[in-house]
Amino acid sequence: MNTDTPRELLVLATFHKPYYVRPDSSWLKPCTVGAFRMDAADAFCDADGENISALNPFFCELTALYWAWKNLKNVRHFGLYHYRRYLYLGPSFLNAPRVPIDEPRAAMDAMASEESGQRALQWLSYADAIVPMPYRLGGAIAQEYVAHHDRTHWQLFVDVLMAQNPEYRRYRGFFDHSNRFTYCNMFIFGWERFEHYCSKLFPLMNEVFERAERPADKYQARYIGFLAERFMMFYLHAEGLRTHETPIVGMEPGA
Repeated sequence: MNTDTPRELLVLATFHKPYYVRPDSSWLKPCTVGAFRMDAADAFCDADGENISALNPFFCELTALYWAWKNLKNVRHFGLYHYRRYLYLGPSFLNAPRVPIDEPRAAMDAMASEESGQRALQWLSYADAIVPMPYRLGGAIAQEYVAHHDRTHWQLFVDVLMAQNPEYRRYRGFFDHSNRFTYCNMFIFGWERFEHYCSKLFPLMNEVFERAERPADKYQARYIGFLAERFMMFYLHAEGLRTHETPIVGMEPGA
């Protein structure tokens, strides 16, 4: 994507299977991942241009993130959603991290409206990032990860993070003391912040992927995506970013 006029806001929703798309949104566009492609106007694909699409079973939505980082041009604010999970950009205040919706088409129309896009830009006038409202875990981030995933992956992740980023070492204890956590690797950043985030995220994830044993279980094989979710919370804290926190709208029960 390269246009003469900069696009003020572009948010990609990742799709790995068919689902409803709001076709006329100026700022919310589909991006297919892995081997899936869709016949939709203005749809992007993480397998075009410079890409890591083949790693989608491990990197999850990060393959779309990498594609955007390497291939998009002239975008001032960028974000990432899922095909059935969206950041709530409505005018009212909702007091829960996740809001399930039973009528996805109507909800999608609201989520992709021009009013929602303008509201995101208004929030970014005083915040560095729009991110999902955090959950409060029953234990610290590190404790919860090793209870549900591979402990050796976690230790490697922390060790590589600190080795690659000496300026972050003062914050190493964050994972052992914070229980605030956001799922899904979803956000909206200004483009320069997005580039900086990716410059930290992908060298870290690439080294972990090269050095870690890959699980045979398909769910646990998504460990790079899971670790990236933990990195986001750390990055927001270590960089001292001002965030606007808003719920995730789930287009189906459990989404």
